[in-house]
Amino acid sequence: MRKLTHHIESLFIRCTGYTYSNLARLFMRLFVGIMFLQFGIRHLMTFSTLRYTFPSVLGWSSETSLIVMITIELVCSLFIMVGFLTRLAVYLPSYL
Repeated sequence: MRKLTHHIESLFIRCTGYTYSNLARLFMRLFVGIMFLQFGIRHLMTFSTLRYTFPSVLGWSSETSLIVMITIELVCSLFIMVGFLTRLAVYLPSYL
């Protein structure tokens, strides 16, 4: 019986160390993704007023620049929340 409890304790201690760090990463990804997602949704809701006043980037029209920015914000925030290409998804919107 003592041997069984020792194995269970060692398994539990070994697993919990990794579980807490994984949960922390998950919550951080979800928090950042949701915060980033709200900007995309806010710009999507005010698209009709922003499409004429949004600054043009790379020689595109202001409407095209806004559409690209909204798409990047929405897609990259979903990538961050899922954990797919997280580093690229974080760096991409900061360059545009």
